[in-house]
Amino acid sequence: MNIFEVINGELIISGKQIKTQTPVVKVLDHQGVLIALLDNSQHEYQGRNVECFDLEGKKLWTIEAPQYGPHLGDPSLPKSTYGNILKDIHGRLIGASVDGIYYVINIEDGTVAVTPYPDFD
Repeated sequence: MNIFEVINGELIISGKQIKTQTPVVKVLDHQGVLIALLDNSQHEYQGRNVECFDLEGKKLWTIEAPQYGPHLGDPSLPKSTYGNILKDIHGRLIGASVDGIYYVINIEDGTVAVTPYPDFD
């Protein structure tokens, strides 16, 4: 039995429906927590569309916005967002921004650091 499932964009953890502002697109089980990528097609999050939950459904953190992208040149532009979350071959959690930059995500607090192109399976 899975501890979580996504049904029509709704995240269910340990039998409890978890409220998110937009539908859940993807979930990774990583180091004893669940990392959820939220739909950001309407730019609601200003780059912070990844959330971390414990196995009982408590939200632990919201990711730091990508550090690079078009928003650096003009603060009035929307910030870049994460288009995918993945694990690389070294077991690191990676956030891929929609403008092609990869970030290692700190599993403890959701902060990010730019990384060269990671190796994936």
